[in-house]
Amino acid sequence: MKVLLLGFCNSIPELVTATYTITNKDTNKDLELYAVSLNGETTECINLPLKTLYKFKILPDITFLGKYLANIISDIGINLVLADSFQYSKYLAAVIAEKLEIPILSNVIRIERINETELIVECSTALMKLNVIYRITIPAVLIIQGGIFEKHSTDSECRAIELIPTLESSIRIRRYEKRALGEFTKDVIIGIGRGVSKESLELVKELSEMLNARIVCSRPLAVEMGICREWVGLSGMKIAPRVYIALGISGQQQHLVGIRSSKTIIAINNDENAPIFSNCDYGFVATIEDLLPIVIDVLKSLKHDTKS
Repeated sequence: MKVLLLGFCNSIPELVTATYTITNKDTNKDLELYAVSLNGETTECINLPLKTLYKFKILPDITFLGKYLANIISDIGINLVLADSFQYSKYLAAVIAEKLEIPILSNVIRIERINETELIVECSTALMKLNVIYRITIPAVLIIQGGIFEKHSTDSECRAIELIPTLESSIRIRRYEKRALGEFTKDVIIGIGRGVSKESLELVKELSEMLNARIVCSRPLAVEMGICREWVGLSGMKIAPRVYIALGISGQQQHLVGIRSSKTIIAINNDENAPIFSNCDYGFVATIEDLLPIVIDVLKSLKHDTKS
């Protein structure tokens, strides 16, 4: 199993301990640990059992760095990325997960390996009163909550390699649009994800007309399906409406970055384990086809009562 530890130098020893909680003495023989020190320091990492320690003297743009590291991860064949909970590391982990199209979980406090490809992952919620347990398939990215694991120490010695990423000359700006932030601070914005079928789009449009809401989407719907050209997330727009309605959106870290400024988040998803439910104010476990007609009927009746 190949694991990449991503974070600042003083947190990498904790990530090593977190890795050992999901392996045993037998599987440790096949365990390969790689680490990236984001602040360029190696003092607390140099004696860790790492195959390679990468460091950056100067950090480039976070989006570019994420794509750069994603290529390294693919080349090495990393199975699991563990990141620390510093804000920079979280954003970077989200970019990597989006680039590699693999799942990402945050606030991780426990990891248990079921078999060669599956993990049980326990995450704390924002309220710290209820933990959520997921069963995921690797490769994956996990953001470890700070202070949960003790710092690992050994007498090993690893080699440190300084990375100097350079921007490829083949990259070109194809289109640039400047838009006022006010366009995306409406009272209500509706976001649609993979859980919204083409058949239910008419229901979404009807709801948006009734609420005078703008429709945006998650990145896959814009890039892969072409259903909506305005996507929200780490690589897209950041929005700040009074109410954000997430329809069929799972709630991966990449998307949450774009909606964190919303005053109220309402989520509808038929997967009760979807991460969006740990990050919303009101959540409904239901299909779009079942729930939206009810919501629309209620809004119509309210509108009728107001007129009368």
